[in-house]
Amino acid sequence: LRSNLSDMAAMGAEPRWFTLALTLPAADPAWLQAFSEGLARESTHWKVDLVGGDTTAGDLCISIQMMGVVRDTLLRRSGAQPGDLVVVTGTLGDAAAYIVALSRDDLPTEAFAERFWYPQPRIGFARAAAPMVHAACDISDGLVADLGHICRASSLSARVELETLPLSPELRQHFGARAVELALSGGDDYELCLAVAPEHFDALQQLAQQHGLSLTAVGQLAEGSGVSCIGADQASYQPPAGYLHFS
Repeated sequence: LRSNLSDMAAMGAEPRWFTLALTLPAADPAWLQAFSEGLARESTHWKVDLVGGDTTAGDLCISIQMMGVVRDTLLRRSGAQPGDLVVVTGTLGDAAAYIVALSRDDLPTEAFAERFWYPQPRIGFARAAAPMVHAACDISDGLVADLGHICRASSLSARVELETLPLSPELRQHFGARAVELALSGGDDYELCLAVAPEHFDALQQLAQQHGLSLTAVGQLAEGSGVSCIGADQASYQPPAGYLHFS
């Protein structure tokens, strides 16, 4: 539900309703009770209503479709302009760090579990910020992959400065140099990636603070195509591609 809500935030929308297609291998009353209570708790918290769907037999699959409304400014991926700053909310890489930590005895899963299991869709901030934003997407597949969506839709290129990436102290401590890779390509952050005119950045930072968020400029958009990542020594860095849905 929260990952779908993040898609609403990326469009500056107010989420209202959702449908649920639930496929189950068996009708387990205890599982259904826990699942229903959890879904009801989340939908109440985020003020969205379940309005329909379907239940079928088969391998476990939970599919949610979210619907909402846009009152003023609709955010798209296609509106970025040359010279826009690439701006992100929050910190990046912590959710992906949880997946890595699950398979490593020397890494603490508890430091990153909250970010993976309970992403925070930035709905309120996105709706307030929308008039100052040229283009947006949420970061679900990794910063490089999702910024690439903005670049393709807007027919632009992007340059990301690695030294500016917002990394949590825990990520730096436990992953060292690999923290940059997780921030660029790990995915599941559900933060926002925005294309913003430089003259609006200060106002957006103040707005973010009002919503309890950090906001970081990590690069800039220009003529051309593709996403390049540049280190402090001006050397080019080629991160993994990020999550590819059909590879």
